[in-house]
Amino acid sequence: MGLLCGCGCQAAVMMFWNYLIAPIYMGYPREAIVELLLPAFLPFNLIKGGLNGAITMLLYKPVVTVFRRSNLIESEAAR
Repeated sequence: MGLLCGCGCQAAVMMFWNYLIAPIYMGYPREAIVELLLPAFLPFNLIKGGLNGAITMLLYKPVVTVFRRSNLIESEAAR
């Protein structure tokens, strides 16, 4: 649930920053960027957030297992 909320929040915040920063580095007028927000920037931000979440889901369990074995974090039995 947290990954989904994070993906949604990231997309919303990045839409704002794309509105502010994209005209500077793309050299487009702000009106052209506004027209691209929904068809181009929103899907990109959602796909990026989804990929970040999917990679996190794949890596979380192995990384936590390594941390527990090396006593860097508490094991489940100690809780």
